[in-house]
Amino acid sequence: MAGKTNLSRRDVLIKGGIATAGMTLLPSHVLAQLDQLARDETPVNWIDEFGPPRSPDFVLLDWNGLESWITPVDQFFSASHYPEPTVDGDTYSLEITGAVRQRLNLSLDEIKSMPRRDLDFTLECSGNRGVPVFRGGVFNARWTGTPLAPILERAGMWDNGMEVVFFGHDEGEEVITP
Repeated sequence: MAGKTNLSRRDVLIKGGIATAGMTLLPSHVLAQLDQLARDETPVNWIDEFGPPRSPDFVLLDWNGLESWITPVDQFFSASHYPEPTVDGDTYSLEITGAVRQRLNLSLDEIKSMPRRDLDFTLECSGNRGVPVFRGGVFNARWTGTPLAPILERAGMWDNGMEVVFFGHDEGEEVITP
């Protein structure tokens, strides 16, 4: 049979490992295009992805102005596709439903009365692709709040619970271009 090669399992593992390791060196946008081509899909881009900031509410981190690991609050990056929602703390509630034994509906006061924890970490916009205009879509902060795990334990998560999905209060219409 013409073109037939005899590869041992060892050869397949070694060459496959080298190919996989080599792919980690490719830029993420190239990998995304390879995946897109492999599945014959077309990505849907945000229509405002590469433009300059559209309003004074659009804030990007100034890397040159940082003096510590923690980003000053007034330099937190801020970008939104929808208007900022109005949330009334007196009527706000957090609803826990889904793969739980007991549905929970917690008021903001109930959440604030639970044990709190400080945690330092980085937030980066999921749309941050390293394009020059958007490299500042990131910040480091010390957050204080109630951990989610004890709330989920209180609700009695089922063993088959796989993920947690969050829904925000912001809303609006998004225009998607073909």
